[in-house]
Amino acid sequence: MNNEVLAQELATKNIRPTAVRLRVLNKFRTYSVAFSLNELEHELTPVDRSTLFRTLKTFEEGGIIHSVNEENGQVKYALCAKDCSCSYDDHRHVHFNCQSCLKTFCLHDVRIQNVALPSGFRPMDANVVIKGICSACSAV
Repeated sequence: MNNEVLAQELATKNIRPTAVRLRVLNKFRTYSVAFSLNELEHELTPVDRSTLFRTLKTFEEGGIIHSVNEENGQVKYALCAKDCSCSYDDHRHVHFNCQSCLKTFCLHDVRIQNVALPSGFRPMDANVVIKGICSACSAV
């Protein structure tokens, strides 16, 4: 993706477009899967791990990505939808983890049902990960 377009996207979120941030955003925009810190570190060598971690946190705070907590304790990061305000309702969607290729997909159109919580409880985040075989792997 064009660096000028990526830089403008970061600017709309008041994030300075450094070379590393542009590379990370390009990676997310090019592939429609979630990435762990380790995967990004491997893909974007020789970028420093702590720089990548700070970039992910900056993107998460800026509403560009959100975290996905997987069953094994691993955290992956996925792009937010274009119109995302990073509210509880915006992130109430399903994630799918393929047990064959190990990719995690953000399924924005598959919504998590609203859960009636007891009085005084206020939801801030929801995380549903469905495990199975993705369409690409099941076609093989």
